[in-house]
Amino acid sequence: MPETQQNKETPQSILNKSFNKTYEILSVEQMEYDPSGVMRSKITSVLTSRLDEGATYTYVGKATPGASDSDAVWQIIRYPSADFSEGLYADGDASFDNVWEDRESLTYN
Repeated sequence: MPETQQNKETPQSILNKSFNKTYEILSVEQMEYDPSGVMRSKITSVLTSRLDEGATYTYVGKATPGASDSDAVWQIIRYPSADFSEGLYADGDASFDNVWEDRESLTYN
Protein backbone atom coordinates (compact mmCIF):
# COMPACT_ATOMS: atom_id res chain seq x y z
CA MET A 1 0.00 0.00 0.00
CA PRO A 2 1.51 3.41 -0.95
CA GLU A 3 2.39 5.83 1.78
CA THR A 4 0.23 8.90 2.12
CA GLN A 5 2.02 12.20 2.05
CA GLN A 6 1.52 14.25 5.19
CA ASN A 7 0.67 17.92 4.85
CA LYS A 8 3.29 20.13 6.41
CA GLU A 9 0.78 22.87 7.15
CA THR A 10 -2.62 22.90 8.75
CA PRO A 11 -5.61 24.40 6.92
CA GLN A 12 -5.59 27.25 9.45
CA SER A 13 -1.94 28.13 8.79
CA ILE A 14 -2.64 28.19 5.04
CA LEU A 15 -5.59 30.54 5.61
CA ASN A 16 -3.48 32.76 7.86
CA LYS A 17 -0.86 33.11 5.12
CA SER A 18 -3.61 33.90 2.58
CA PHE A 19 -4.95 36.88 4.55
CA ASN A 20 -4.34 40.22 2.83
CA LYS A 21 -3.74 42.73 5.64
CA THR A 22 -4.14 45.75 3.37
CA TYR A 23 -7.67 44.89 2.24
CA GLU A 24 -8.58 42.66 5.22
CA ILE A 25 -9.73 39.79 3.00
CA LEU A 26 -8.59 36.29 2.15
CA SER A 27 -6.56 36.26 -1.05
CA VAL A 28 -7.00 32.70 -2.21
CA GLU A 29 -6.46 31.91 -5.86
CA GLN A 30 -8.62 29.21 -7.46
CA MET A 31 -6.83 26.80 -9.76
CA GLU A 32 -8.06 24.56 -12.57
CA TYR A 33 -6.61 22.27 -15.22
CA ASP A 34 -6.70 23.52 -18.80
CA PRO A 35 -7.52 21.06 -21.64
CA SER A 36 -3.84 20.13 -22.00
CA GLY A 37 -3.63 19.11 -18.33
CA VAL A 38 -1.66 22.13 -17.12
CA MET A 39 -2.81 23.72 -13.88
CA ARG A 40 -3.62 27.42 -14.26
CA SER A 41 -5.27 30.21 -12.30
CA LYS A 42 -9.04 30.22 -12.57
CA ILE A 43 -10.23 33.79 -12.95
CA THR A 44 -13.86 33.95 -11.87
CA SER A 45 -14.36 37.65 -11.31
CA VAL A 46 -12.57 40.94 -11.32
CA LEU A 47 -13.57 43.91 -9.23
CA THR A 48 -15.05 46.98 -10.85
CA SER A 49 -13.29 50.14 -9.75
CA ARG A 50 -13.99 53.86 -9.64
CA LEU A 51 -11.59 56.77 -9.19
CA ASP A 52 -12.57 60.31 -8.23
CA GLU A 53 -9.64 62.71 -8.07
CA GLY A 54 -10.52 65.98 -6.35
CA ALA A 55 -8.48 68.93 -5.13
CA THR A 56 -8.53 67.76 -1.50
CA TYR A 57 -9.19 63.99 -1.65
CA THR A 58 -8.96 61.11 -4.07
CA TYR A 59 -11.55 58.37 -3.68
CA VAL A 60 -11.01 54.79 -4.83
CA GLY A 61 -13.98 52.44 -4.94
CA LYS A 62 -14.18 48.70 -5.63
CA ALA A 63 -17.22 46.48 -6.12
CA THR A 64 -18.28 43.35 -7.97
CA PRO A 65 -18.81 43.71 -11.73
CA GLY A 66 -22.17 45.19 -12.68
CA ALA A 67 -22.65 47.04 -9.40
CA SER A 68 -24.55 50.31 -9.61
CA ASP A 69 -23.02 53.44 -8.09
CA SER A 70 -26.18 53.68 -5.95
CA ASP A 71 -25.90 50.13 -4.52
CA ALA A 72 -24.49 49.63 -1.02
CA VAL A 73 -21.83 47.20 -2.30
CA TRP A 74 -18.73 49.38 -2.53
CA GLN A 75 -15.46 49.37 -0.62
CA ILE A 76 -14.29 52.98 -0.61
CA ILE A 77 -10.92 54.41 0.42
CA ARG A 78 -10.23 58.14 0.69
CA TYR A 79 -6.69 59.47 0.23
CA PRO A 80 -5.37 62.98 0.64
CA SER A 81 -4.84 63.97 -3.00
CA ALA A 82 -1.12 64.51 -2.51
CA ASP A 83 -0.40 61.32 -0.50
CA PHE A 84 -1.58 57.81 -1.36
CA SER A 85 0.08 56.28 1.71
CA GLU A 86 -2.54 57.59 4.15
CA GLY A 87 -5.76 55.99 2.90
CA LEU A 88 -8.78 55.73 5.18
CA TYR A 89 -11.72 53.34 4.73
CA ALA A 90 -15.33 54.50 4.62
CA ASP A 91 -16.94 53.60 7.96
CA GLY A 92 -13.48 52.67 9.23
CA ASP A 93 -13.53 49.18 7.71
CA ALA A 94 -12.79 47.38 4.44
CA SER A 95 -16.33 46.06 4.02
CA PHE A 96 -18.12 46.20 0.68
CA ASP A 97 -21.20 47.95 2.11
CA ASN A 98 -21.02 51.60 1.02
CA VAL A 99 -22.68 53.61 -1.77
CA TRP A 100 -20.23 55.09 -4.27
CA GLU A 101 -22.52 58.08 -4.90
CA ASP A 102 -22.30 58.95 -1.17
CA ARG A 103 -18.48 58.82 -0.99
CA GLU A 104 -18.02 62.53 -0.13
CA SER A 105 -20.47 62.41 2.81
CA LEU A 106 -19.25 59.16 4.43
CA THR A 107 -17.17 59.01 7.60
CA TYR A 108 -13.56 57.88 7.12
CA ASN A 109 -11.22 56.59 9.81
